[in-house]
Amino acid sequence: MKYYFLFNTRQLILYNNSTLEYHDPYENILKGVIKLNENTLIKKKDDVTFTVTNPEREFVFKSLDVPAQKWVTEIRSFLDSRYSLLVQLQGFGVWGLGFGD
Repeated sequence: MKYYFLFNTRQLILYNNSTLEYHDPYENILKGVIKLNENTLIKKKDDVTFTVTNPEREFVFKSLDVPAQKWVTEIRSFLDSRYSLLVQLQGFGVWGLGFGD
């Protein structure tokens, strides 16, 4: 596994309840949870780096095994499908359905 100066190696897991968890892969310890929502921005910085930005914080990740664009595409696709469905349902007066959490 490659190491980058000032970067900690993390394993990312995207769950269908709008959370992105990051774990220490060596000790299998949960290091943090990012709550994704309709305001979350996902951007590719270069071939291996992408950012996940919420109003509270920006997270920077370097992907060593999968191109950063793959993470960006998958997370954006998830967010688009989840929140466009919620907006459509809200238009039909079904606000408050229990999605995820």
